[in-house]
Amino acid sequence: MVKKRMKNSFKRIVRYATLITIDVFLLLSAWELSYYINSQHLWSHTTIWPGFHLLAFMTAIQIVIFVFLKIYWITLRTVSLELVYKGGLGLLIGHFMTVIFVSGFTSNINILHLLLPYWSMSTVFIFGYRLAFRMFRGYTYYDTNHEDMPRTLLYGGGEVADQLLRLYRKDLLSYKIIGIIDDNPLKHHTLQHGKAVMGGYSDLERIITDHRIDVVVISTMKMHKSRMDNVIDVAKDHDVEVKIIPSTIELESSKKTIADIRDIQVEDLLGRDPVSIDREPILEMIMDKRVLVTGAGGTIGSEICSQLMTYNPKQVIILDIDETEIHNLALKLNGYNTAFSRTVTPVVCDVRDAEKIERLFSTYSPDIVFHAAANKHVPLMEYFPEEALKTNIGGSYNVLTAAVKMKVSKCIVISTDKAVNPTNVMGATKRMSELIGSALSNDTTEIVSVRFGNVLGSRGSMLPLFMDQIKAGLPITVTHKEIIRYFMSIPEAVSLVFLAGSIGNGKEVMVLDMGHPVRIYDFAQNLVKKFGDGRSKIIITGLRPGEKLYEELLASRDKNIPTNYRKVFRAQLETSMEKRFIEQFMRDLYTSSPEEMIEQMKTYIPGFVRNGNGSAVTGESAQEIGQA
Repeated sequence: MVKKRMKNSFKRIVRYATLITIDVFLLLSAWELSYYINSQHLWSHTTIWPGFHLLAFMTAIQIVIFVFLKIYWITLRTVSLELVYKGGLGLLIGHFMTVIFVSGFTSNINILHLLLPYWSMSTVFIFGYRLAFRMFRGYTYYDTNHEDMPRTLLYGGGEVADQLLRLYRKDLLSYKIIGIIDDNPLKHHTLQHGKAVMGGYSDLERIITDHRIDVVVISTMKMHKSRMDNVIDVAKDHDVEVKIIPSTIELESSKKTIADIRDIQVEDLLGRDPVSIDREPILEMIMDKRVLVTGAGGTIGSEICSQLMTYNPKQVIILDIDETEIHNLALKLNGYNTAFSRTVTPVVCDVRDAEKIERLFSTYSPDIVFHAAANKHVPLMEYFPEEALKTNIGGSYNVLTAAVKMKVSKCIVISTDKAVNPTNVMGATKRMSELIGSALSNDTTEIVSVRFGNVLGSRGSMLPLFMDQIKAGLPITVTHKEIIRYFMSIPEAVSLVFLAGSIGNGKEVMVLDMGHPVRIYDFAQNLVKKFGDGRSKIIITGLRPGEKLYEELLASRDKNIPTNYRKVFRAQLETSMEKRFIEQFMRDLYTSSPEEMIEQMKTYIPGFVRNGNGSAVTGESAQEIGQA
């Protein structure tokens, strides 16, 4: 280790000495050239010695200034605006000191005339050889150094491509960039960091063939879904990989950098607009606070915990009934060093256990609560409604009453679009949790519900099932050819939940903009085309109990009120629930049958019309469900 450090130190010293020697030589050359230009007026026995003294001073002082400004710390291959700033400042200071020195040392006007060309040439020489080296290295070394890497075409010639090309010049990309393609005709036949913009989409097939492209990298944040589909289709026809840069959410949360080029994921096929999140109100809400997350082992809960860590909380208490998921999450959040730390505390607990929930609130005194624990599977909750009633309503009541009792400053309840005009038990129980939150909210403890649609890739959702079916070559099962759903990625959903929760006030229901609805049948076809091998077909199975053809984010009688953020709205709801009715409902919850409680919910939720069969199942009927 010591030898290695000594070796590295020696290399640095040699590099600094080499750069200083070159600069001294160039400064002397600039002086001699300036003298030569003016020699017919200057050279005489009266000026030769003052010239030599001046030359020695100027060269020495200039090198000292460069060392002080750490110009020699800037390597030649990473020359940038930093060099222009520091080098320009160094030369300016050196020239200023020279004027002062010359004015006091000699009154010979010829010497002063000599300084102007010297300053000009020394500036050109000092900057010139560094820039020339950078350009020469950029146009020769980098391309030859990437010969064994995939021949890559960037699709999109904007700011992202600019960043990727800078990384390429610094030898930080594992790709050999051949050129760029862009849909803007004004960019065609131009150069970007030495790489040609070769054309538009209509030229893609030709460019792939002519330049033997191995990989196409989508290097834009704003590619339309149809264009991405077309690019993937052309690439697949030519056996070319398609990769993409991380999303805006991933970049802003510091999870990824622009260099983390990845494979196309299903979420990318939705073609949603990039979302940029204002982190300031979220930082104000979370930084240096104790945060409790219920349902932390689930898809949304675990992403909440991961993103929380980027806002520097004082402590994150992660709570779930699944001990394996909560342990794995704790390890991940703690960098796989330990499950327990001062920052991350895992807790195994069922939100139905009111006594334990209250004890935990008393022990940890959270400032903020994200309540994500819930039963979310629509068909299963039709068959087992008592589970949704006890968890989604009973569990929510336990968490929220404990939060109010312990004076938690804010609770954010994760809700769903299925709470709107519910046709199933799961949706109705989630609407009840919204009503409970609004009723219990007060000036000390603000309770805000955030309502959104489906997230891609969540545990037990459609996407993982489709991908498993495609991988196995099995038929993809779609319940109805006309069924549509709203989708967003998991990171995007959680980021918007944070924003909505931070700006929401007590008693409010915030609604996220889910973008354009997606026709599931078309989406399944696209998946088979992009990821399948020809074996999977699509079959229609019929709507399941409690399932709608389409979901809504607002009931017809409710209104959306815009906020200062285009992806977040306030819902103006007409229905509410008084505290005394909630208390009576909670007493009945544990003494009445599920069917009685479902009927009671209908009195509080206008528009709740259950489409499921409503029968509890045991024994043989449960076995039939498992086989369905």
